[in-house]
Amino acid sequence: MARNRLLYGIVLIAVTLFYGFFYGWFSEFLWYLTLLLPFVSLLVSLPAILTAKPELIAPSAVHRGEDAAAEIRLQCKFPLPRYKFRAEIIHTPSGTRKQYKFRATSSTCISYPLPANHSGAVHYFLSKSRVCDYLGLFAIVRKWELQGSTIVLPNPAQPRKLPNLTKLMSAALRPKPGGGFSEIHELREYRPGDSLRHIHWKLTAKTDRPVVREPQEYCLGAMALSLNLPTDPTDFDQVLDNTLWISAWLIERGFEHQVFWFSGNHPNNVTIAQMEDLSVLTPQLCRSQPTAPGNSAYSLTTGASWRFHVAPAGENGDKEAEES
Repeated sequence: MARNRLLYGIVLIAVTLFYGFFYGWFSEFLWYLTLLLPFVSLLVSLPAILTAKPELIAPSAVHRGEDAAAEIRLQCKFPLPRYKFRAEIIHTPSGTRKQYKFRATSSTCISYPLPANHSGAVHYFLSKSRVCDYLGLFAIVRKWELQGSTIVLPNPAQPRKLPNLTKLMSAALRPKPGGGFSEIHELREYRPGDSLRHIHWKLTAKTDRPVVREPQEYCLGAMALSLNLPTDPTDFDQVLDNTLWISAWLIERGFEHQVFWFSGNHPNNVTIAQMEDLSVLTPQLCRSQPTAPGNSAYSLTTGASWRFHVAPAGENGDKEAEES
């Protein structure tokens, strides 16, 4: 815009000199026309300036390492005027900020990259917007409050140390309410009311007594996974990768559990009973702030009969631990 104003000033000076040395209607007409031209441009540009409306378009989620971009689309019913945008991007949990400046005169769509090198959430918004007239001499500030976010999903990975499920497997068993399918059974004598489908016919034939195969299930207490969210992006990636992998690993083995963590100073937990629950847990973890100093999610799991803490490699504070 400064260049356009400079060029207009030069033209105005030249026309003024022409008007001063050459008398006649044409020089006077040219001087008045040059003098009024900025205001005419502003008047003609006002409909486009006032009706222009930007739109932010970006994916709701991407996988870590994937190329991603957000777009700013400017919608206008009139010929597109000059416009300037300033977009700011903030990454959670690292807190990294980046600013992008855009200037365009003909394109209705501008794209800018989203940082997807680390898991978390990318928040972006327009911090400053100006729309110019067609000559680029005036700029009107438009207060467009546009913002959005994109979740950068982790890539589940097996941790260096797996939870020990030995004590869980040897836990006390109890009859499964209502019967049904179970890989574990207990043999006992037939009692009135038992279903004929549960009779062990081969053993009954050998012993000459009705023997029933009774489905069993583990009598487990509460199970808990805990994690602290580091500020370092690499450690943050590892903790989320390991947590989601272990959680899915437990579900595959039929173990319902809870995941505990702190977002800043606020405790959070999600119950994982099936694979679909991981799609609820993942966005919450990605949007969470790093755990505030002095907090440990492991302290939230004291009431669990079995617990496992996921820690970054080389962490000397809360170590991976399990109880039963």
